[in-house]
Amino acid sequence: MAKHTYYDSAFGIAVYPHLNRPDNKFNAENPLFKTGLRLEGEAAQRQKEKVDVAAQAAFDDYFENGDGKSLTPGERKKFAVYYPYEVEEDSDGNPTGAIVFDFKQNARIRLKDGTVKDVVIGLYDAAGKEMHKLVRGGSEIRINYCMRPIPMKSLKQIGVRLDFSRVQVRKLSEGNGGGFGAVEGYQDDGQQGDGFGSADETPSNPGADY
Repeated sequence: MAKHTYYDSAFGIAVYPHLNRPDNKFNAENPLFKTGLRLEGEAAQRQKEKVDVAAQAAFDDYFENGDGKSLTPGERKKFAVYYPYEVEEDSDGNPTGAIVFDFKQNARIRLKDGTVKDVVIGLYDAAGKEMHKLVRGGSEIRINYCMRPIPMKSLKQIGVRLDFSRVQVRKLSEGNGGGFGAVEGYQDDGQQGDGFGSADETPSNPGADY
C-alpha cells in the first residue's frame, strides 16, 4: 500500500460537516464522511498553494506515467486539473479572500483480500482528548489529511482528493450555522487520545508519513 503524507490544516470553519456519521444520502452502499473547511486570508492562500502544487503534479503524472500516457495530444487538451476547493465570492462576483476546501473520506474501504473495513473519523477537543459531541456547521476545526491523486475520466479532470482521518475542534457550534455556543478552548469529557496536541500548539505533524 502506497504511503501518503499527512498534514494538519490551519483552523477554519466547518461547512456542512458529516463527521460523527457519514452521509449516505446519495450512495447508501458507499457513504462518505465529509466537510468543507472555510479558511480566510493567508491561511487560505497557503492551503491553496499546497493543493495547487499537488493537483498539478497528479495531472502531469497521469499523462507521463499513468493511463493518460497513451492519449493523443488532442485528447489530452480535453482534460483539466481538478482542484478540491471553491473560491468564495460576494454578491458582485468578487473574491472575499475566503476559500472553502472540500474534504472527503469513504466510510467503507474494500481491502485487497476482499474484506471491507469500516472507517471512523477521530474527533478531538482543544486539549487533544477524544470527544463525542456532534460537530455542527460553524464549529472551528482543523483537519489531519492527505492529498490523494484522483483521475475522473468521465469528467475529464485529474487532480487530488483531500482524504482525512482526524479532526480537532477548537470551538464547538451549538447551532446549525455559524454561531458559537461554547467558550474558547472547548473540552469534552472523553478520554485522552493521541490524535492532536493542544489547540494552541502549531501543527503536530505538518509532513509526517502514515
